[in-house]
Amino acid sequence: MVNKDGAPYYAQFDSFRINDESYNYILSGLGNYSGTADTDGGAHGGYVLSSHRNSAFSTFDRDNDKAGGTSCAAICHGAWWYKKCALSNLNGDYMAANDAQSSIYWYDLPGGQYNIKYTEMKIRPV
Repeated sequence: MVNKDGAPYYAQFDSFRINDESYNYILSGLGNYSGTADTDGGAHGGYVLSSHRNSAFSTFDRDNDKAGGTSCAAICHGAWWYKKCALSNLNGDYMAANDAQSSIYWYDLPGGQYNIKYTEMKIRPV
């Protein structure tokens, strides 16, 4: 992640498991966190994504979240592993404002959770 001031942050997990399409790409496993994507030395950085563990991937046309009659993918303007919406959404809109749930965000990011202009996820097969 890169914030709007150009500062880079990262969240790394030593394992990352996603189930296949028949299980709606459930985020079924995350290993230990390391990184700079938090303000408290790691206590929240890992939690931000691990709070989505066991969530199915939701899109505009496949509402798999657990938010009842609400579509988190529609509210947050992007597909993600939503539970009852999210503590993170790396597929939201780029926003000039720093307070919109539809923007790209990562809870507890130094400088503000909505202060992101660029994200990249790297996943490799094991």
